[in-house]
Amino acid sequence: MSGRSLIMFHGNSSVYGRPNSVASITEALKHNVDIIELDVRKSKDGILFCHHWSKFVWTLKYLNFEFIRKKFEVNTLEEVLSIIPTQKIIFLDIKDKRITAEDLKKVCEKFVQEYWLASCNLQYLGHLKSVLRDYAFVYNFGFIFFKKGVQESKAQGVNIIKVFRWQLTPNLKSHLLQSNIQFNIHPWFMNTKKYLEMVEKYGSVWIAYDDLDHLEKPWTKF
Repeated sequence: MSGRSLIMFHGNSSVYGRPNSVASITEALKHNVDIIELDVRKSKDGILFCHHWSKFVWTLKYLNFEFIRKKFEVNTLEEVLSIIPTQKIIFLDIKDKRITAEDLKKVCEKFVQEYWLASCNLQYLGHLKSVLRDYAFVYNFGFIFFKKGVQESKAQGVNIIKVFRWQLTPNLKSHLLQSNIQFNIHPWFMNTKKYLEMVEKYGSVWIAYDDLDHLEKPWTKF
């Protein structure tokens, strides 16, 4: 993880085509991007695939993959990973806690990449961490009780957490760094100007973009 804010392509973007698709990621890779974010789900028959949201998305885990592919034109995680150069960081936003460490190893270890795994469930991340020790782990939301959340994140082996602007002060930044945890500024309730000012002042592990042709306008509809 570098000292500058990395450039992340937000996989749910529709700027370059269907979100989380091989076509969309192929277009994004024409730009100088550091991180590719993908939303990962698991079908009833155990296939990991990339899909962020659709109507009745909660039902997908009860369906076999071929039906899901036909209905939503999704790609498997393996198909998407196969087109991403090895020097890119793969950010997997895991949307289904049924996905196991073994599921991820089976697919991800076919490709020599740096993987960051994200979830909104700390205990789930801790379980993955106990097996996937070489991966980085991201708590993919903000805490209401910040300092307690930092302690819990450290206990589960989390490397990066998201923070809201009202949580981030010089003292809390120092507390985070002393805990050996990096942070990403969550842009909720901020316009682009305010968001970039916060990033300039405090730093942020990454800045997520939908449209990599317009880096002055990071994606702020989280």
